Amino acid sequence: MASRPHVVRRTVERRNNGLLRVPFIRRCAVAFDDFTVNINVLGAYVARDQMPQLNQAVTITLAAPGKDIPLVLRGIVTWLNPRQQHPVHSLPPGFGVKFGTLPPEDRRCIEGVIDDYTRRNPPTSSS
Repeated sequence: MASRPHVVRRTVERRNNGLLRVPFIRRCAVAFDDFTVNINVLGAYVARDQMPQLNQAVTITLAAPGKDIPLVLRGIVTWLNPRQQHPVHSLPPGFGVKFGTLPPEDRRCIEGVIDDYTRRNPPTSSS
């Protein structure tokens, strides 16, 4: 099936604007041992039962595909999703982190993760 240029263009635009969040389940260290659940160029979601404080500065260290040196991503906690009866978007309890300015190499690495995911899971024309 031929690629649809408008679908690919829209996917790239969503990736570059941080609107496309892709599953990225990796062990990471956030001053404690947790898992990232999804990631994009603006931030990440970290699964954790114990909540940090809103606006708390955090550093996430995680292994990235194809890199010998882990990514060290700094940001602030912008969203809390504690354990609740009706989880938000089926996410496990955890929190959202907004990254600060990413070094170009780190941003390219995250974009590579997103590109790899979208290649393996092509969007449909209705996405």
